[in-house]
Formats: sequence, C-alpha cells, structure tokens
Amino acid sequence: MIEGYEKIGIADPTIDKLLLNKKNREILRRYRNGVYHFQPDIFDDREVDLMTSAHEVLPWLDELRLAFTKFIDKWYETHNGDGSLKM
Repeated sequence: MIEGYEKIGIADPTIDKLLLNKKNREILRRYRNGVYHFQPDIFDDREVDLMTSAHEVLPWLDELRLAFTKFIDKWYETHNGDGSLKM
C-alpha cells in the first residue's frame, strides 16, 4: 500500500509524517518480501527482524493503518465510484 500511495502522488499529512520513518518502512518491506516469497528457512532474518523490533514497529504500523483507513474513508465520502468529486 505504501508504494501505491507514493506512486499515485496523493498526500496526507498524517500518512506522510509516518512514512518518514525509514527504519520501520524497511523492516516492513523486508518482512513483506519474506512472507510473500518462498523461504527455505522457517525463521528467515526478515521475519525475525520484525519480531525483534515489534515493540517499535507495531505501534507505528497500527498508526499507519489507522491513518490509511481514515484517508480512504474520507476519500469515499468525497468521491464517486469513478474517482470524480461528489457535488
């Protein structure tokens, strides 16, 4: 979702501020890659990194999830299904 948000060039101050945390972004990116691609090692470093950093990453990730949820909810309140603004 982060990459898509950045690619389409939208902005939200809360999301943008959270995305400045490069360390957590990298841990999340690596974890995603480890989960979605076969790993012969059950305890791959990318998964272990998230687990050992959970006390820092999970609160940040929850804030990010909530910010995206609010952003998307607001977008649907102000836009039609085709993306045009509601009048």
